[in-house]
Amino acid sequence: MIKTIPIVFLVYLVMVSCKPVKPEFNRITLTHKYYEALNKSDFPKVRPLFFDSVRVRDGDYSISYSIQDYKNWFQWDSVLRPSYEILEIKENKESVDSESRRLTTGNTTKVLRKHA
Repeated sequence: MIKTIPIVFLVYLVMVSCKPVKPEFNRITLTHKYYEALNKSDFPKVRPLFFDSVRVRDGDYSISYSIQDYKNWFQWDSVLRPSYEILEIKENKESVDSESRRLTTGNTTKVLRKHA
């Protein structure tokens, strides 16, 4: 019995010390990674940055995409080979708002993207 207590205590210490650590992530850095992948038309690098949906806001217009719908949009957008320039990034409690400018041949569109 006396030997059992230290062994149980040791097992307890090992289990507590092996508790998984929640990874810290910086949403601003993720937003920069998103635009880098978007500019390279690299969907496999964009996909892990989202959970199950994406909200995009352009001025007063806002839309939520499922990952599949966003992939379809991404494929069509990639055909034009635009580049996006980040104008401003603001982090809120639950989301990141980024204002960007879409540059394509002959036109410029200002887009406000909101990422959860």
